[in-house]
Formats: sequence, structure tokens, C-alpha cells
Amino acid sequence: MLIRSRYRQILWFFGKVLISLLFWDVFLPKIGLRGVAERTRPDRLKKIASSYGELAIQLGGVLIKVGQWLSTRLDVLPQEITNELADLQDEVKAEDFADIRTVIEAEFGEPVESRFAWVDPVALAAASIGQVHRAQLKGSAEILAQDVVIKVQRPNIEAIVHTDLSAIQVVSRWIQLYRPLGKRVNVPALVNEFSASLLEEIDYLHEGKNAETFAANFANDPHVQVPQVFWAHTTRRVLTLEEIHAIKINHYAEIEAAGISRTEVANRMFDVYLKQIFEDHFF
Repeated sequence: MLIRSRYRQILWFFGKVLISLLFWDVFLPKIGLRGVAERTRPDRLKKIASSYGELAIQLGGVLIKVGQWLSTRLDVLPQEITNELADLQDEVKAEDFADIRTVIEAEFGEPVESRFAWVDPVALAAASIGQVHRAQLKGSAEILAQDVVIKVQRPNIEAIVHTDLSAIQVVSRWIQLYRPLGKRVNVPALVNEFSASLLEEIDYLHEGKNAETFAANFANDPHVQVPQVFWAHTTRRVLTLEEIHAIKINHYAEIEAAGISRTEVANRMFDVYLKQIFEDHFF
């Protein structure tokens, strides 16, 4: 029932947006009120983007990622919209740990304590698809009692992702009929590209393999550190990684307080991106 409700909410929101755009940008110019439409357009677009942000935060799921993705599409959307969506963060309320525990135990078919010495019930970070908890591997002859982080998908997230993508694909076909945008870009094709990428993202086995490929590509670069994947503790919905302590890239004061040159960090990152694109062809 909740799945059907969010599907209708998404369609209803975009339906209202399209009707508004058609009224202001198509109908009014035809009756000689183009000036009114143009004067009010910046504020109207900002309000649309702000309303979308509120809906995304309320529903979570794919909508936050769609907003982040749209904020980068300066080639498609007006700046008023991309600027407003740029601040949409992939931070949402964490799931109750009891539900996260249920996901972990369902994936491994045994109690959490059989695999981990401990798991912090307080999430280290929570995003739209999953959340991260600090933990420690349970030591054995083959495995050291090592500190790790475990990334766990939210309960029922696959159904939510498929529902949201289904609704957004319907919306993309509506938007394609809106000539001011549809004549410049193939909206359904863009949404299909986004959908394919997101469906890979909810497969943590795929993410783990990508991490290992990236690590191999930078194995000879002492300035790049990639967390180790613990495959015995990883499934499609649970990803266990070596814990690495670091400073977030946009926490400038902390970087400078640690005596690290921001210019040097920027140059190294630039080199890493260039290598990914032009040498490794793996970004």
C-alpha cells in the first residue's frame, strides 16, 4: 500500500509541475503575456526545485539521488533549478538498528554475533539507499579481529527503488512532450542511463568488485588508499570494508588544522581523475 502511495505522490508532484510549466511558458505567451511569464520564471523555477527537495527528503529512496543528479545537468536544466538542488544532501534519518540487524542476519543466515564481535547500533552515516555502522570482525584462525565499517541496505529498498524508477520513467515520457525541453534532449534516454547506474549501485557485490579494480589501478600510488573488501562478510546487501579514518574533503578548516595543503590535495585529486579517465578508462 505504501509503495503504491509513493508512486502516486511522485506522479502527482510532476504532473502539477508540468501543468504549471505549460500554463506559464506555453499558454500565456500565446495570449500575449510572454513578458509576465519571463519575469516570474526565475522565482517559479526556484520554488519548483525547493518543493522537489522537500518531497525528496520526505520520501527518501531514489528521489534524493535524482535531485543530486539533476543538479549536475547544467546542459539540460536552468541554473535556477540546478543551484537549488545542489544543496540536496544524501543524508536521511537512519533506520532503527533492529531493522538493520534483521537485514544482516537474513543475508548471512545467522546471528550478527556469529560474524561480528560487535556492531555499533548508532549509524556512522545514513543515506537514501543504505547506512553505515562501525563494527569489528569476530577473530578466528583465518580472520583478525579487525575494525571495519559495514554498509547495509535499508529494509525493502529494492522495492522502493524499482517503484521510484518506474514512476520517474513515466514522468520522463511526459517531460519529453514538453517541447521547450523535449526538442533539446532525449529525457527517457537520460533516465534509462540513470536507472542502469542506480541498479548497479544497489548490488554491493558489484561495488566491492569496483573497489578492488580501483585499488589495483592505483596500487603503485602511495597517495591513494582504498579500503579492503572483506568478502567473507559481504553480500549483495551488506558490504564490509576496512575502516579508514580521514577528513572529509570539504571540511577545509580540519584539513588546514592537520597541516595539510589544500592546494596539494586538489592537485593530487586532479591527477587521480585524469588517470581514471584517460589511462584506466575506469571512473
